[in-house]
Amino acid sequence: MADVLEKPRKGEDVRPKGRIGRRLLITSPKGGVGKSTTSRNTAVAAAVESGLKVAILDLDPQRGCVKWFAMRPDDKVVAVDMYDGAIEKFEDAFAEMDEDYDLVVIDTPTSVEEHKGAMKRLILSCDAVLIPTGQHWDDTKSVTDWMRYVRSCGARASFLLNRCKPRTKSFKEARVALLKAGPLCPVEVPDREDIPTLASAGLTVVDVNGMKSSDEVIGVWLHLKNEMGF
Repeated sequence: MADVLEKPRKGEDVRPKGRIGRRLLITSPKGGVGKSTTSRNTAVAAAVESGLKVAILDLDPQRGCVKWFAMRPDDKVVAVDMYDGAIEKFEDAFAEMDEDYDLVVIDTPTSVEEHKGAMKRLILSCDAVLIPTGQHWDDTKSVTDWMRYVRSCGARASFLLNRCKPRTKSFKEARVALLKAGPLCPVEVPDREDIPTLASAGLTVVDVNGMKSSDEVIGVWLHLKNEMGF
């Protein structure tokens, strides 16, 4: 994986121009690790916990964030804005944003190998990269190779153990394997039903008082907040 994508040339600047404070990229070559879930949870946590003006940019052809946003009861929860686009033309999606945003959270497709040039440009355009992963061997092997490439671009990146079972042996083994490849978010998100249940109503655990996973989701955001210098 680390050698699949062309490395950026030294000094290359591909940051999209626009009225956007910071950009957070959620990416992983592995499917089923919760990229879209992490994108919308993080966006809402940033808006609720830090009072930021936040947008989500959905570049995944499955449009999981867009479908979630269509169900969101915007009269009862904190507002986040939604945009979508094609990964090969993500610069056009940024250009269409007609409001000022403190943060844009970017959801991406799984098949990064099919978007070599666009992924390189996208990584370089962002202030931080979060790589969600499960805790089993096939998950960690895929994402550790990807982390090496992302870091070779000079990006500030960290892993997120997501949908995990912290009391298991494989969880402990995953932490060690990931830390050998790069930084690990100090807060993991356990495998609980409240996150997918609320997602089916256009909500996150941060939108509803008393949800068990809200502390972990907010903790992930606080880690990213520090990484991006808010």
